[in-house]
Amino acid sequence: MHRDTIWTPKIKRKFYAEEAIRTSGLDYLIFCPTWFMEVLPRYVVGPRTSVFGKQPIPYHFLAADDYAHMVVTAYALENPPQRRFIIHGPEPILFHDALKRFCALHHPDIKKVGTLPYWMANLIARISGDQEMREASDFMAAFEKIGERGDPMETNHLLGAPRITFEQWLQKSTHISQQ
Repeated sequence: MHRDTIWTPKIKRKFYAEEAIRTSGLDYLIFCPTWFMEVLPRYVVGPRTSVFGKQPIPYHFLAADDYAHMVVTAYALENPPQRRFIIHGPEPILFHDALKRFCALHHPDIKKVGTLPYWMANLIARISGDQEMREASDFMAAFEKIGERGDPMETNHLLGAPRITFEQWLQKSTHISQQ
């Protein structure tokens, strides 16, 4: 989050929370991960799946296991630096493609990933009173314009780069769901 990207209430809250932490005088480590692979099941509702907006920018989806390893490593550093850790997964994937691949394995009856225009998502949220949908739509609209920001190179050097590819995560998620 940067001052020039605080377009939605959710992003604004995150930006000012980070600013308060940085200026507090306390020691801090702030972790800034990109999209988690584990969020994909939330985009499947009943017999269909859709993404808010077009999402033409690929994201470096991150596995929660890699993230957990990086957080533990950061807290184990001697004299940990006061900094933000920008964390991107190992490969860029379009949101629609990630969801297609996820559904092909976990929901083979779903053949198409829909695109829910923002105006329609906001209308549905307003009519249904679904505040979470409204916030998610606003958040996705912002990220469609913002994309991923920051350079993960320094984080990767200090904490080790994420290694779990999307394909590896898919295979592991299939194995777990079959148990």
